[in-house]
Amino acid sequence: FPDATPPRAASHPYDSPKSPRFPPRFGSRLLAFLALSLHWFNPLVWCAFFLSEKDMERLSRRFTVDFNYNSNHIEGSTLTYGQTEILLLFGKVIGEADVRDVQEMTASNAGLRMMKYEAKRMRMYGDMMVNE
Repeated sequence: FPDATPPRAASHPYDSPKSPRFPPRFGSRLLAFLALSLHWFNPLVWCAFFLSEKDMERLSRRFTVDFNYNSNHIEGSTLTYGQTEILLLFGKVIGEADVRDVQEMTASNAGLRMMKYEAKRMRMYGDMMVNE
């Protein structure tokens, strides 16, 4: 017996038998992927990445000064931000400063440098340490 229901009209272009096999959002995802690929292979993006190494160094120095100043200021240090910056970056004290404050600041900086060193070492040898 033949089927008595009439063929259904396609309500959407993807419902027709001649429609592509890809979902409707495939084109937009493919376009986004291509745009992202072109972005990452753009030489200007890579130049910016390599130029940002200087920015990373500046940020590291800024973090070092800010961290040491704030942590020692909470503990009661009387060094100003400028004195802290010159002490940590150049090893000199400008103006009058308590010997105890200077020693605490240099010890705090040494502790921060040790933590940075250990963090780098753990990142480099982390897999080996986990396996041991």
